[in-house]
Amino acid sequence: MKNYFFIMLLFVLASCANKEEPNEGMKRVLADLSNSDKNFAVIPLPDSIVKMEKGKFQMNSKTKIYTAVETISEAYYLLSFLKGQPNNIRYRLDEDMDHLNKYGIYLMIDRKMKEEEGYSLKITKDYIKIVAKNEKGVFYGIQTLRQLMPDIAEEENAGSENKLIIYVKRGIIGNNMTVPTCEIYDSPKFLFRGMKLDVSRHFFSIDFIKKYIDVLAMHKMNYFIWHLSDDQGWRIEIKSYPELTAIGARRAETIEGKNFNPFKGDGKEYFHFYTQEDIREIVDYAKDRHIEIIPEISFPGHASAILAAYPGLGGQKEYNVKTEWGEFDNYIYPTSESLLFFKSVFNELKGLFPSKYIQVSGLGARSKYIEDKELKNLGFQKTSDLDDFFINNLKNWSETSGKKMIIGDIASVSVTSRSQVVLMADIQKESGKHKNVIILDNQNFLDFSKYPTKKKDKDQISFGGYLNTKDVYLYHRTFQKHSTILGAEATLRSDYIFSEELAFKHLLPRLPALSEVLWSNQDSLNWYSFKSRFNINLKGKLDKRNYDYSPFF
Repeated sequence: MKNYFFIMLLFVLASCANKEEPNEGMKRVLADLSNSDKNFAVIPLPDSIVKMEKGKFQMNSKTKIYTAVETISEAYYLLSFLKGQPNNIRYRLDEDMDHLNKYGIYLMIDRKMKEEEGYSLKITKDYIKIVAKNEKGVFYGIQTLRQLMPDIAEEENAGSENKLIIYVKRGIIGNNMTVPTCEIYDSPKFLFRGMKLDVSRHFFSIDFIKKYIDVLAMHKMNYFIWHLSDDQGWRIEIKSYPELTAIGARRAETIEGKNFNPFKGDGKEYFHFYTQEDIREIVDYAKDRHIEIIPEISFPGHASAILAAYPGLGGQKEYNVKTEWGEFDNYIYPTSESLLFFKSVFNELKGLFPSKYIQVSGLGARSKYIEDKELKNLGFQKTSDLDDFFINNLKNWSETSGKKMIIGDIASVSVTSRSQVVLMADIQKESGKHKNVIILDNQNFLDFSKYPTKKKDKDQISFGGYLNTKDVYLYHRTFQKHSTILGAEATLRSDYIFSEELAFKHLLPRLPALSEVLWSNQDSLNWYSFKSRFNINLKGKLDKRNYDYSPFF
């Protein structure tokens, strides 16, 4: 029997999904119905959830995980959440899929399924089955199962993985974990669901990056854009250009607060970068969570760190790695030497990042650059000429290397290639101007560096106004799904984000809101439902994982 209250909840949500705001009575109904089905308060909201007859699947000492050969990695991932519980549970991975009628958890592949990232999740009193077209879909089914499980499954010590352990007996006392019976069918609205992190202005450790990737995976995000260079530092080892890290990763000091004029720094040298071994470790970690890492490099503008290391790329002027934030008068000259530099750097990035994409920022030269007589002598009469030189030359590299470039600041670029370039756009401003596939990046809704609320903490510093979680969620009203839209990408700049705590307070709960906008069916999106589901379910799981988050919505 389907649960009456749950059906009513779906009906109410659908009926008010496109209205501005429910009235006070409707808000109470939404809250009551959401609370009545706390066990199903999933984010992002699946396409379809049907509650089955009363009962729950109980995980006990006889429970096993049965996995197809292709999903062994996903089985170990699931096991990592189950093995550390105080339930005296035994789990065993088993490649034999002939036991479909036995009590257990089944991870199954069905290549005939239509949706590339879709899955079905069926929970009865006797078994749990996750079926998908591929491993990625199975992984997303596991993420939904995590949210159906009690919060204790998210205890941080449950996340340690040891792939040498197949048979586990751990824990002493406690009640068996249970999950409610239901049937779920689900697939994403967009295939590109990206989140950027800036590590140039402030650097973050490998452990932090892994924790960042974990919370992206939890919300079914599939692209992590890693902003590795800017005026304030170059953060990745490039063996063919060692000065990029020896000089470009080192700045003399860092501005304190907003003390621009007069400048006041902290007097502490700032020197950090990732080795290529670090990069490989993190790329492998993300791959296990079905997240592609896209490296982002700033050029030809925002290139102070590059030019400090190799001033010949900018006309042999004197350059320094910047100690403050803002726009600066530097630009890599459009020469054959510069093209050789970037092709060499891109070749090393290609070897480190398997993603089909490389992202470029730093386009859109300030008009002051074009006043340079040397540039005019080279035939560059307007700012877009400079950007076009690099993009249209480097697209040839991308065509032969099997990569696609994602580029921003598209108003300044007239790209001649259609197949190898993906453009970032504000759909409200740029729709119709370009035939290229685009990724949405409207910074009015997707800049998580902004204050999360107007109620500013006296110790919190940011810039660019404020962006609350509700505004992120309501971003879905500004565009419709279209064949030319791959998805969207949000940004977390680190000008004033210098700690793990601050980073996650800027990220959460805005990330869950974005994940639902990009994953869930447009007709099911409702702000009040989302807020209720976050508070009654997801918040507790984030607490168990020791994630900081903003209390403001």
